[in-house]
Amino acid sequence: MSAAPLPPWSLVLTSLGRPRLAGLLDVLTLDLAQATRAARASGRPLPAPVEVVVVDDRSVALDPRPDDDAPVLRDPAPLEVAGTNGPGATPVRVVRTGGRGPAAARNAGWRSASAPWVVLLDELREPAPGWAAALAEDLAAAATGAGGRTALSGGAAEAPTDAAAPGDDLLVRRDALAEVWGWDERIGDAEQAHDDLVARLGAAGWDAVPGTRRAAGPTAPEQPTGTGTRTDAPAPTRRTDADLTSWPPPVQAVLFDRDGTLVHDVPYNGDPDQVRVIAGAHEVLDALREAGVAVGIVSNQSGIARGLLSVADVAAVNARVAAEVGPFGTVQVCPHGTGDHCACRKPGPGLVLRAAHALGVPPYACAVVGDIGADVGAAVAAGARTVLVPTAVTRSREVATAPVVAVDLRAAVAHLVPGVLDPLPGGVPDGAPRTAGDAA
Repeated sequence: MSAAPLPPWSLVLTSLGRPRLAGLLDVLTLDLAQATRAARASGRPLPAPVEVVVVDDRSVALDPRPDDDAPVLRDPAPLEVAGTNGPGATPVRVVRTGGRGPAAARNAGWRSASAPWVVLLDELREPAPGWAAALAEDLAAAATGAGGRTALSGGAAEAPTDAAAPGDDLLVRRDALAEVWGWDERIGDAEQAHDDLVARLGAAGWDAVPGTRRAAGPTAPEQPTGTGTRTDAPAPTRRTDADLTSWPPPVQAVLFDRDGTLVHDVPYNGDPDQVRVIAGAHEVLDALREAGVAVGIVSNQSGIARGLLSVADVAAVNARVAAEVGPFGTVQVCPHGTGDHCACRKPGPGLVLRAAHALGVPPYACAVVGDIGADVGAAVAAGARTVLVPTAVTRSREVATAPVVAVDLRAAVAHLVPGVLDPLPGGVPDGAPRTAGDAA
């Protein structure tokens, strides 16, 4: 009897834009091909990754430029990543995280991946010969061992002198990390953050095991290149047991998409008189304000870039929304089009990071509520929680891949901030949030 096929997996590379990234992709492609050919005789070859997600953690400026009518974020030049073209090629996409550090980059990586198993590899690591074959062994052992409760399999350094941090080469089970919400981004020390993750996985009944694959690294960390590096990330910190609180912390701010979420969508609307508030939005926002939870708007307005709207038009509509549903702690707008490659346009993290900065709330204590996949993507990239509230324009794939789906704003907020809204008769909030799998 032939062995069961190995489960699907995604490859996530965390990067600061170093030149070696392209070479790393070439090495991985060659090693994966060799491992597949060598394993065909066993009937259990390592499948190609279903996708490659490159997490670009170079920082972006959060302060607007004073000489612009519409503030923008300074954005690093887009990473040039090969391998996205050709029939049958593994898709490669880039997720930007805004320079929030290794823990946040890894969290965004596994949350952006779609496969049940995820390999997280830092660009500084260079897989040793046979790495892919060893990965196949590790994946087989993790998928079938320990009663199916293996959550994490760590790779080893090639040499004792390698400058490696825990988490530079990890095979992780996505649903296990989702259960404990991944790495605690409040911990700046990489070793302590890794130990904390392993401890929380263990408390939830998951196992962490050593793997057989090996990867080399530099004896001293390389300097990143390009505009915007992680120089503004928080300094590494260590916490005592007395400092530890639950992860993630309670939601302190809820950021709403505007069109299709708070108000009915009127494409490229610059007329305040066309504002029509979504039913229940005023009640939900009032409940959050009364509970001391900050509220804000994060909105793409590409009509400005297209010449269909002015900045003043958008501001007038935003003012009417506030007049209808009450004040917002921050209103963040991206005026750019898809071809502008800005850092603020959703699904990039810029609007969420800027809103968190304006409110004085860490991104991981924010949540984003919206009606399309770009809203979810922006939240994931920024490290915020998110709920999708679908409308007629929401694509079925966006519903299927969203972490949480709710049928209305009340249900979304009841999920994000328990107790902020009184339950409706029957003890279940109207349109109680469902997981993406239940909603599909």
